[in-house]
Amino acid sequence: MARQQPLPEPIGPSEPEQEQEQPAPARRWPWQGREGLPSWVADGLGVLLLALALLTLWGLLPPGTSQGVWLAAWIRFWRTALGWGAWAVPFLLAHGGLSLLQYAAGRPIRWRWGRWLLLELAYFAFLALLSLRHQADIGRALAGYDGGLVGWALASWLQNLPGGGWWAGVMLTGSLVLLALEPLLARLARGEARPRPAPATSATPTAVADRPAAASEAVVAVA
Repeated sequence: MARQQPLPEPIGPSEPEQEQEQPAPARRWPWQGREGLPSWVADGLGVLLLALALLTLWGLLPPGTSQGVWLAAWIRFWRTALGWGAWAVPFLLAHGGLSLLQYAAGRPIRWRWGRWLLLELAYFAFLALLSLRHQADIGRALAGYDGGLVGWALASWLQNLPGGGWWAGVMLTGSLVLLALEPLLARLARGEARPRPAPATSATPTAVADRPAAASEAVVAVA
């Protein structure tokens, strides 16, 4: 009896190819736009912020150092606004400049908003505590001492609350504790703190899969 030739498979449209997984786009800053910030702009802004950080640090040195008119006005503004907290300004400017230079070199910038919010809370609580040391004296704030006008305003507001200035200490201590625990809290939020259990393996599927092979061997032996 002649063997029946298999019918040729119908020629039809080919199956659509599976789309290749595209890498996740790098995080962009809100003002970058679709194309991102050009590298030459990031380089220029980074160098400008670093130079401004050095000038600000130079201007915050004791009054014996020489200062120009513009630098003196710049330092007077920060001292009046933040008092002794103005020493944080050059470090913040330097951080921004270094971040822009890293972005221009192709390294993505990852913002940890929780850490930044805790740092800001601790900073403003510290300014309030500086002003509370002298009962929120407006004269000292205008002279550039204590926490400046920002610290004076926060201290004056806290003095009207039940407990007074204790709230500033609570905010400062709480924010510092949360900053220390921030890496652990981030891991807990991602579910990485506890190791995942290994999947349990059972020998039942293997034994069931071996049964047809054993049955076929017994049929061959009988034949």
